[in-house]
Amino acid sequence: QVFLLHRELTRLGVASRLLARRSGALHLRCEEAGVPVEAVPILRPWYPPAVYAVWRRTLRSEIVHAHDSQAAALAAVARSVNPRLAVVCHRRIAYPPNGSLSDRWKYRHINRWIAVSTEIAEILRREGVEELQIVPSAIDIEDLRRRVEGNAGDRLRSELGIRAGSPVVGLVGALAPQKGHEALVAAAPAILAAKPETVFLCVGEGGLRRYLQRRVGRLGIASAFRFTGFRRDVPSLMDLCTVVAAPSLDGEGSSAVIKEAMVLGTPVIASELPGNIEVLDDAGVAVPVSDAGSLADAVVQLLEDSKRRTELAVVCGKLSERCNPGTEAAGVQGAD
Repeated sequence: QVFLLHRELTRLGVASRLLARRSGALHLRCEEAGVPVEAVPILRPWYPPAVYAVWRRTLRSEIVHAHDSQAAALAAVARSVNPRLAVVCHRRIAYPPNGSLSDRWKYRHINRWIAVSTEIAEILRREGVEELQIVPSAIDIEDLRRRVEGNAGDRLRSELGIRAGSPVVGLVGALAPQKGHEALVAAAPAILAAKPETVFLCVGEGGLRRYLQRRVGRLGIASAFRFTGFRRDVPSLMDLCTVVAAPSLDGEGSSAVIKEAMVLGTPVIASELPGNIEVLDDAGVAVPVSDAGSLADAVVQLLEDSKRRTELAVVCGKLSERCNPGTEAAGVQGAD
């Protein structure tokens, strides 16, 4: 999201400078795309070299836009030294601020807030925030479609050991508790009982990987799971999926994974978090949070109903045509 915003501001001729953690994913993405970026040695909150670097680089700025909690702290320091700065803070996660002394201090220095969903806006208002705007996060539709490799399906099935014709249920996201991988693992035995050829594709890396691998082993279903780790061909992997599951437990703001699956015409089954429902609308299936039984039932029903999958793909296609890249990018830019 930060990459898209900075890229479009630069394209429109706005004097935008992006400070990103040195050698982090954002820094590397910008360099690969030829988008200007400045590396900052951000290692941990309140890291003195980072504080100094941000303060020095914002001396002549008018607006500082912070995109996460750590960036907000650095922006607050810069504004405490340079009071003429206006600080805008983006809130992308549906958790309330923790109320710590440091959080209260830095949030006093924020002039405007951007929330990516209605739920996040409500959380901020309960915390006393008045100056905010809701701007759902964007995806680059054309770039996403362009990154789907032609005829990649056969290659990926061969690489991952997935038989031709086997249905694929994908979950894309960090292997972290809030993403709901455990709900999918718990649902898997029932899904396999109904559709034995099903393969579960977990795309992403994270601290839960070994735990999840041990768990599917204990359940005797390890052969049905593929843990891919970090991949650069995520759009092609999502396009391979028969169904994309997004069984998040909490914290979701405006899920890019759900949007990307919808653009690719892959049916989505998501948990009934407010942020997920807001994105999903009528273009997918919602199930109760942490309800493995309901998740299994929904997956099996979609795998067995090709007509329903086609209907959802048509709805997703219509939504994608309404939300072209220029419109979404301009909306994000305009809010800033």
